[in-house]
Amino acid sequence: MFQKRFLTIRWIEECESVCLEWKGFAIGDDFREGLNKGLEIFVEKKGRGWLGDLEQMQLICLEDQKWCRTVWFPQAIDAGLSKLSIVCPRNILAQTSLFKIMSESRYPGLKVAYFTERQKAQIWLKTTCKNKDIISKMPANLQAGI
Repeated sequence: MFQKRFLTIRWIEECESVCLEWKGFAIGDDFREGLNKGLEIFVEKKGRGWLGDLEQMQLICLEDQKWCRTVWFPQAIDAGLSKLSIVCPRNILAQTSLFKIMSESRYPGLKVAYFTERQKAQIWLKTTCKNKDIISKMPANLQAGI
């Protein structure tokens, strides 16, 4: 659906979710274009969930972290985002960036789960789109050193 050197966006029909697979560095306009395109697809398809595969992501700069928290997340919540499944980055700097964004982005009704494998993240989305009471926290081993 959308392909750039830093990002692939797909629609996952079985869980009615958009999947963003980040690769390497995406800074400024690239980062924002990717999230905005994902949100556009989410709205267009009347999405039920969002899978952020950050396994290969390298870093989210401070300006983009702030933009994500203050601009993008409110827009996504207003658009109906209520289920977010995240495949955690392997890179420690990207883990730190993710933890900062998510710890400062508190939205009632947003259910978030963290995984180390995309398949498990997708299964959670498929399940949680049917079960409204599931919520998870970032695994402690991924918070080490943060």
